[in-house]
Amino acid sequence: MNKKPIHLAFYNIFTLHLFYEGDSKELFRNEKENTHSKLEDYIPCGKCGGGEMKTTQKTLALARTALFAAIVAVLQILSPLISSALPVTISLVMIPIVLGGIYFGPKTGAVLGLIFGLVVTVFTVTGMDKSAFLLFEARPILTIFLCLLKGTLAGWIAALIYKALCGKNRLWAIIVASAAAPVVNTGIFCAFMYLAYNDILVSWADGTNVIVFVLTGLIGINFVIEFLSTVILCPAIASRLKI
Repeated sequence: MNKKPIHLAFYNIFTLHLFYEGDSKELFRNEKENTHSKLEDYIPCGKCGGGEMKTTQKTLALARTALFAAIVAVLQILSPLISSALPVTISLVMIPIVLGGIYFGPKTGAVLGLIFGLVVTVFTVTGMDKSAFLLFEARPILTIFLCLLKGTLAGWIAALIYKALCGKNRLWAIIVASAAAPVVNTGIFCAFMYLAYNDILVSWADGTNVIVFVLTGLIGINFVIEFLSTVILCPAIASRLKI
C-alpha cells in the first residue's frame, strides 16, 4: 500500500479550503502587479505585506485560522496516543503553529500557541500527563501559567522572526522561525524547571548532575525529533502552499 510523504498529508489538510475559494483571480485582482505568490497577499510580513484585506478576505482568513486551530488541538490531543505506540515521544503540533504564524502574523501565532497550551493544561490538571501533574500538585497556579506561556510565546516569537526576516530571504525566514518555535517552547520549560521547580528537578535527577539531567532527561531525543520534524516539514509544506 502506497503511503504519501507526511508533508503532503499536511499539505492536503491545509488546502481543503481551496475547494471553497472559487476563482482565485477574483480574490487577488492585483496578481500581475505583485511579484510575490498569490497567498503572500495574506501574509503580514514587514516589507512584504500587502494592503488591508477586504471583508470577504478577512472572513476567509478567519476560517483558515480556525482550521489551523483545529489542527493544533487535534494533533496535541492525539500526541499521547501516537507516542504510546512508539519508543519515543513525537510531537508535530509546532508545525501548524509555525505555519499559522507566518501565514497570518504574530497575533495568530500567539493564539495558536495558546490553544496548544490550553490542551496541555487540560492534560496536566486531569493527570493525563503524569509528570506534569506532579508539577501541578506542587505549584498549581504557576504550572498552569507555564503551560500557557511557553506555547503562546513559541508561536508569537516564531511569527515575529519570520516577519523580520521574510523581506530578505523567505525560505530562510521560514527555517529560522521553524527552529525558534520548539527552542522557545522547550527552553522556557527548562528554565522554569531550573528556577521554580528546582526541588522537584533535583529529585527527578536522583543524584545525577542537574544540568546533565536537563539535557538528557528533559530535552533528550524527543526534543531533537520535534526540532528536526518542525524545521524540515514547515518549509516543505510552506513551499506547497506557496507561502
